[in-house]
Amino acid sequence: MVARVRTVAFQGIEAVPVDVQVM
Repeated sequence: MVARVRTVAFQGIEAVPVDVQVM
């Protein structure tokens, strides 16, 4: 979950695909 917030701060659009990989 922490990685998700970090990704959102990075770009946001990539937070969706990255979130799936983290899960």
